[in-house]
Order: sequence, then structure tokens, then C-alpha cells
Amino acid sequence: MDAQLSLTEISVAREILQDYDPAQHALNHLEKHNGKVETAFEDLWIENNGQPIMQQGKSLWQVTLKVFENLN
Repeated sequence: MDAQLSLTEISVAREILQDYDPAQHALNHLEKHNGKVETAFEDLWIENNGQPIMQQGKSLWQVTLKVFENLN
């Protein structure tokens, strides 16, 4: 199941976080990618860190989620 936010959810988050510029920047990317979290995340990553070096078939988003799961 792909994580995705609706335009309504993005608008609500934008209103709640209206004074936090980094959130607005991230929400702009979400809006640009029609709420698709994985695509927006990868876009932001590339913008800040450059193209990730990943094994064939690996997703930056899936690897990141796995790391977060292992923190528990």
C-alpha cells in the first residue's frame, strides 16, 4: 500500500503548519506529486543530498522505513 495524502489533507497540514517554512516546502513537493509520499520524499532527498546510490530494485523510501522500524 502506497502512502498518499489527499489535497484536502495537504491543505489542512499547510494551514496547521503555516508558520513553519520547512513544512511548507515539503507540502509543496507533496502537492507537486499529487500527495504521493514516496515520490515527494525521494524528490526532497535528491534536492538536498543528490541522487542516492541504491541497489537495483531498492527504494529509498522502503529502506528509510526499514531503518525507522529498526529504531524501536
